Amino acid sequence: NDYAEYNRSTGSFEWDTDLILEEIRRVRTNKLAGCDWTQVSDNTLTEEQKAEARTYRTTLRNITEGLTLPDHVDDMVWPTPPSFLP
Repeated sequence: NDYAEYNRSTGSFEWDTDLILEEIRRVRTNKLAGCDWTQVSDNTLTEEQKAEARTYRTTLRNITEGLTLPDHVDDMVWPTPPSFLP
């Protein structure tokens, strides 16, 4: 596992929650960057799509609030992006 080290004296893995959280934030930043264009004034989205994109982005930004950390970033439950986003 990328986020734990085996402690021989205790015979168990010790999780580094900071590493997991750092990876979650990195993925979140990439997801936000992929939809930055939805917030510029000259895009061709409808007002409804712009609102949907804002909601999605807000959910991404707030995803770490109250989060119970998964064992791996692949186990993270991400919000579903709007259908018009790649």
